[in-house]
Amino acid sequence: METLRQVQNYLRNIPCINMGGCGISALTMYRWLKEHGQLTNRTKFIFLYADDSQYDYFNNKRVMENGSGSPVAPSHVVLYHRGKYIDCRGERDIFEFDYTQNVQDENFVVRTNNNIGTWNDYFDRINIRDIQIDTEVDLSDILEKRLQKKWRFSTMFGKS
Repeated sequence: METLRQVQNYLRNIPCINMGGCGISALTMYRWLKEHGQLTNRTKFIFLYADDSQYDYFNNKRVMENGSGSPVAPSHVVLYHRGKYIDCRGERDIFEFDYTQNVQDENFVVRTNNNIGTWNDYFDRINIRDIQIDTEVDLSDILEKRLQKKWRFSTMFGKS
């Protein structure tokens, strides 16, 4: 893909991308911009939170400030790039949300995306493979599915 608009058009056609995949979409656009030398020093992720997501906002604020705990999914993720707030559908009005959070740490976004249980599960993460192939953006650090907890045989049967 040769333009950000092409990347956006591609992403917007993935089923339910903005119903649990917006963080992956924003990360894809960010990395595409970086790989094509179009990232500016002002480009950043914006986490958006509805009023009922106040706890998530304060949790993520604490995680960013202290480095402890796990980041959780916001209501929506967009990029701030060249004076506009954008997602795969184009320019967004962020003022419909009650809380906004500037996120400049790409690793924080990766960690948030990998906290799979906090994202809406309408988005099928199996699409990550196709996104990587079709956009030529490396998303190998994004989990496709929740890691299964490994149980020891003795734990399963109450033996210590």
